[in-house]
Amino acid sequence: MGKNSFSLGPIMLYHLDHLGEDDFDVEEMFTKTSSSEEAISYVTALKEEANALFRLRDFNTAFVLYNKSIKCLCVIMCAISDDTQMCEVSL
Repeated sequence: MGKNSFSLGPIMLYHLDHLGEDDFDVEEMFTKTSSSEEAISYVTALKEEANALFRLRDFNTAFVLYNKSIKCLCVIMCAISDDTQMCEVSL
């Protein structure tokens, strides 16, 4: 790997460290999406829903949805980072 390369994986996994076996947010994303584009749209929709709840001052529910979107986004970012590193190794 090049001298300027780095992995987002450890950073993203740090945010996922608190996931438990009873946490189904990421699993739900995988059941509702079949491509990386759909997964990103799913996360964007969660964020937009959280934004709307925030504007309505429903901070508790907005907080839950923001965290759900962050967890799902972290998984997507880890996968993209891994794919990028595999490409770099193949160069």
